[in-house]
Amino acid sequence: MRELSLDLILERKCTFRAYLEQHNYTDVTICHYVQWVYLFLEHAKSFGWLPDGNLSDEWRAVLNHPKMNRPAEMIRHFAARTQSPTDVTLAMIHQWIDERVMTGERSFEAAYHIANKFIRCLLELGYTQVDPVRAVRLDSYGITLKNFPSPLKEQVERLLAYRQADPSEADDLDDLIDGLEDLDLDDFREMSESDESRPRHSQIRAVTARLLEESVCRLYGYLRNIRKVDVPDIKTLFNPRVLDSFRKWLKKERGVTGGGLRAVFVPIITAMRQSKEFDPALLHWIRGFRDKLGKKLSKDEIRLKKAQRQLEYSEVAAIPRKIYLERARLARKTVDINTQRGRQVHGTARLRLANLAKQELAIRWYLLLPWRQRNMREMRVDGPNPNLFKGQIPDGFEIDRPEWVLEELKKNPKAEFWLYRFTAEENKTEKLIFCVLPKPLVQPLEDYLKNWRPILMNGKSVETLFVNSRCGEMSAKAFAFMIYEVTLRFGGKRMNPHIFRDVFAFAYLKKRPHDFINLSIMLWHSSINTTMENYGGKFNASCGTAAVEEFYAEADTR
Repeated sequence: MRELSLDLILERKCTFRAYLEQHNYTDVTICHYVQWVYLFLEHAKSFGWLPDGNLSDEWRAVLNHPKMNRPAEMIRHFAARTQSPTDVTLAMIHQWIDERVMTGERSFEAAYHIANKFIRCLLELGYTQVDPVRAVRLDSYGITLKNFPSPLKEQVERLLAYRQADPSEADDLDDLIDGLEDLDLDDFREMSESDESRPRHSQIRAVTARLLEESVCRLYGYLRNIRKVDVPDIKTLFNPRVLDSFRKWLKKERGVTGGGLRAVFVPIITAMRQSKEFDPALLHWIRGFRDKLGKKLSKDEIRLKKAQRQLEYSEVAAIPRKIYLERARLARKTVDINTQRGRQVHGTARLRLANLAKQELAIRWYLLLPWRQRNMREMRVDGPNPNLFKGQIPDGFEIDRPEWVLEELKKNPKAEFWLYRFTAEENKTEKLIFCVLPKPLVQPLEDYLKNWRPILMNGKSVETLFVNSRCGEMSAKAFAFMIYEVTLRFGGKRMNPHIFRDVFAFAYLKKRPHDFINLSIMLWHSSINTTMENYGGKFNASCGTAAVEEFYAEADTR
């Protein structure tokens, strides 16, 4: 007790309530404890204690920054552990976020926004070492397409329309977007795919067209705002000398390298190669230009990076049980709903229970159906064309019926089952997906739909299965934050949604090493070669050695 400093109590008082709630204290007791801490610190002031009196002059200047209200706990945290703001690194901030989420003191979204504000304030005060790349990006330079002059605007719009003209041959970057790991999703994205294998005139969907539009807007903004030159038409904009000048500026002045450069330029040069506006004979310079964008990570390097960020399938499988126990603990807490405070606590608890039920369902879903995150978050259960619905299995569709479905149909030929369906336009491989929902997901789904989703909707109309904190459809960022939070808090690692596909595929092939066909179908791949290339490569010499050892143990008769 004597080693406990007043500054440490001040630093952690904002998360004290969350700690008490985690340890099953009643609401009345929590209110008393929080009030006692407040009174304790007030009495300390009367005895001469100065809040933040031990802060260095540099940290005090940061604390007094007009935008530092919310990140004050981070300032006190790092001030107690470092001599100066110059000692704070991005890795330390990531660790702070992970610790707050793992202990349940903050949601990932809340911790992320506090850290984001803290970083921005440090950068504005000149402490650029915390995030050098972001420091040079505080000032934006891009120009939106609606502000382009004519005829350049019309030419770019025609290019975007042409590239999306034939959705039957669509090819997008869903996997790229699924795999984003950056905290700041507005920064340049890493890109691990190439357009070399794409057909000459392949078209793109809206999601890829947005990436192309963003790159064009950055390029035009560079010419107008940085170089101060006019751009009369698209051929001037996509001139090789202009592109190389932009590349050098991004690399030298903005700190963009490797994957970031490819994310900017690959959509542009791909559009040039596949557009009618440009003569293929005059695009011989593209290959040399691509080589200047930096070396792309090898597949082995990508697998190593993924392996460092992912849990084992058995560890993921343990998460739903942990969430269920957390729900049970929270549900046992009783409050007096006849008081105003009691009603507030009751409403907050019900919302937290609903969010836990949503998280549990999402993880259970990934354990059985590791879809791309876009299909997960956009899956509709309401509206005129739901993707997930309950009904009889229709005739005329080749729908495989599991054993439990056949047994139920023997008892009742008109039995209804939960079915999911995605049209060719709603999935990347352009195939109709129509299946019976696996039985282990039926009870969690029905419980969520009946008891918890209405709480999240709060009387509003939402078509999607998963609902965000504002009673609407979940964005890619919000869905990723939810998965980050669940895997951090209950698994100890921050996993993004797309990595679940890797975890599932490796575990599946461990049990069924030759069953690439079913795995390919389950992952909605257009070709089994894609499955073997992306997931078969994970079975390296170590897997073979382990298999040989098991074989020898089974064959040894001594």
